[in-house]
Amino acid sequence: MQHCQYCDSMVPESAKFCPNCGANLFAQAGQSSPVPASENPPAVQPEPQETPAETGSYPSESNTYNPMPRKTYLLLSIISIFLFLPCGIVATVFAVRAAKAVTDEDYVRKAKLARGWAIAGIIIGILTIGGGGSRLV
Repeated sequence: MQHCQYCDSMVPESAKFCPNCGANLFAQAGQSSPVPASENPPAVQPEPQETPAETGSYPSESNTYNPMPRKTYLLLSIISIFLFLPCGIVATVFAVRAAKAVTDEDYVRKAKLARGWAIAGIIIGILTIGGGGSRLV
């Protein structure tokens, strides 16, 4: 067995080309290839690029991707857990789902829900704490 000098894989002595990368083994050893040129493996073809019509989107003119800045409402939802547990749990679930959202539309929808539930939990918690001790009957 011999090593291919391009990909360092093990190649049988009788092989004309590397089975891993397709390199001509006779050219590596400095020998002239006894194989006619018509039997040489074809050059590596680049993978075809998808056209914008196939993908359904066209690249922007600047070719830069500027993702929408994403705020995380996880801290706000954790604060609401301490003030009003049910709303805080729902807010935390939506905050985590918003952080994992792939599309901007999905993120916006889930982030609004997380913010709303977190604020509701904080307000209910403050009202409960503030109003609970002031009434003595």
